[in-house]
Amino acid sequence: MKRLAGALETGFVADSSAFRLSRIQAEGWNAARKAPADLSDAKIAALNPHKKDPEAARWLAGFRNAMDMTETK
Repeated sequence: MKRLAGALETGFVADSSAFRLSRIQAEGWNAARKAPADLSDAKIAALNPHKKDPEAARWLAGFRNAMDMTETK
């Protein structure tokens, strides 16, 4: 119990949550790199393995960022 209290005090839990969300965003980025550029919003939503926020929003942010980078090239 002391270990958990110490983790909470140091922000370890917040850091691990932020790291997990960053990995989810990277998953979205990687999915977009493999996807065709002309996907509809409905098809993009169907690709997203996360159905609830904040995970779904972070995956979508990664996906859209990758698509934006592809369009500017």
